[in-house]
Amino acid sequence: MSFLIDFFKSFRICFFFAALMMISCSSAPKRPTQITKTYNLAVNQLDSANVESERGNYKLAENLLEEAWRLAVSIDSVELRVLTKLSQGNLAFYQKNQKLAEKMWQSALDESAAAENQELTALSKIYQTRGILSWSSQVESDKQKNANQVIQIVTSQMVILKKSNQLYTAYAYMLLGFAKKQLGQWQQAEENFKSSEKIHEEMLYLELAAYDWYAIASVRSVAGQYEQAVNAMNKAIDFDRRVENTYGLANDYLALSEIYKKSGQTKLSESCLARSKEIFSSSALLNTPD
Repeated sequence: MSFLIDFFKSFRICFFFAALMMISCSSAPKRPTQITKTYNLAVNQLDSANVESERGNYKLAENLLEEAWRLAVSIDSVELRVLTKLSQGNLAFYQKNQKLAEKMWQSALDESAAAENQELTALSKIYQTRGILSWSSQVESDKQKNANQVIQIVTSQMVILKKSNQLYTAYAYMLLGFAKKQLGQWQQAEENFKSSEKIHEEMLYLELAAYDWYAIASVRSVAGQYEQAVNAMNKAIDFDRRVENTYGLANDYLALSEIYKKSGQTKLSESCLARSKEIFSSSALLNTPD
């Protein structure tokens, strides 16, 4: 009898350790500590919306942002709520709706500040500077004052952004580039745009990399460096071709036409203008300029 008791004791001990090993090493699926299915879906919606917004597909971008907002609200994510509002502000900016853009950017700032999220607050302040640059007075002294204000805000807020969110840093560099351009600081403006472009290319956001080269071309053109401006526009065209960015390509050729026109190359200017019109007319989704 004692033999059987000892046997069963040993068996139970062995069974316990075997079960423990199965629990700790089992390949059976375990429930995740945090479920992020809806969060990830919202992030994808937001990313797609930003891409379509950059491509000029504004109605599609608006629909995607509405869905991203619905998902953000459903999981009560402050981060996604703020990021969606910032993107909605940018979309309104592209559509030249100043009142709505400023409203959404301010709403994002208010919500991030209320949540005491320093990074989102810094990002919201950076987004707001786009309006300061674009809707400033046309008086030269005011334009310079506003540009310096943007540089001060963006520079001070950039240090708060986490290095893991490089897209935010790229956006800040882009705004610094526009501010430096407004001040006539051509070389510094180009350096800022190149910093933005490097991040976008490394992260494979090629539409944005194309826009960076577009901005670089605009700086070179204003500075009278027409040959270098053409080279930059050709790089923008290459990137937009790779991602089949119709709206970007149409605008690239339109800008290239202007550069050739300024440099006195009339035939090339007319050819690029015709190419731009062809591309714009190829898609009914796009908002063709007059």
